[in-house]
Amino acid sequence: MSTPIRLFLFSTSLLVALTCLPRGPHASGTTRLKRVQTVVIDPGHGGDNLGAPSVAGGHEKTLTLAIAKKIERGLQRRTDSEVYLTRRDDRDLGLRERTRFANQVNADLFLSIHCNAAPHPRARGIEVYFLSAEASDEEAARLVEFENQRLERTAEPAAKDDREVSLLLKDLVLHSAVQDSAIFAGRLLDALVRRTGAPSRGVKQAPFEVLKEATMPAVVVEVGFISHPDEARELATPERQEDIAAAVVDAIISFDRTGRYR
Repeated sequence: MSTPIRLFLFSTSLLVALTCLPRGPHASGTTRLKRVQTVVIDPGHGGDNLGAPSVAGGHEKTLTLAIAKKIERGLQRRTDSEVYLTRRDDRDLGLRERTRFANQVNADLFLSIHCNAAPHPRARGIEVYFLSAEASDEEAARLVEFENQRLERTAEPAAKDDREVSLLLKDLVLHSAVQDSAIFAGRLLDALVRRTGAPSRGVKQAPFEVLKEATMPAVVVEVGFISHPDEARELATPERQEDIAAAVVDAIISFDRTGRYR
């Protein structure tokens, strides 16, 4: 066999081998998502907005960022979705700014990560919220009042006719998104309780400002109480954070496969 032919065959074999290698952050064998192709993870609070203090030390803003980054890595390992974080460091963001970012990148799912707190140290467990005009109970109302404290001021409204048309179209989109949010909230709560063994506090509804402008399924998850001594210590460990991240990925894959979606 001549030297040019040998070189041609070697080059062809090398090219085939290289094209079979995993590309980017997603290795071979990952789950291909059909509907949830872009996910935005929102670590709650940040900067001067500390969130709730933990009885184990530190604040909510640090835990939510650590968990969000683990969710991002889990999604990149196990799925082919594109993942964005609303913040990657200790900075403050407006509540509406977070979902506006999700709208700008055409996200298919928005998940805001938070840690809960209560005046009495016995409260513990996981709860997931989706948007509604009113809180589902008094406890949800108190929580949403605390979380909505940082509401930013909006710009001047548009002209009346344009605003009415825009609101009508937006209502149609949001109605579908809220229905899907309720389904995903249930999948997420089930996955979190199964992975972590934490008590379930149910799926609830509340008028969270961070969810109000989302045009995709969007939920707030309270991953545990940092006012509870045991749960606060658990949430500070990489092991519990990894369990939470794995549960989020489980729920997203389940929702993608079987959930109703626009």
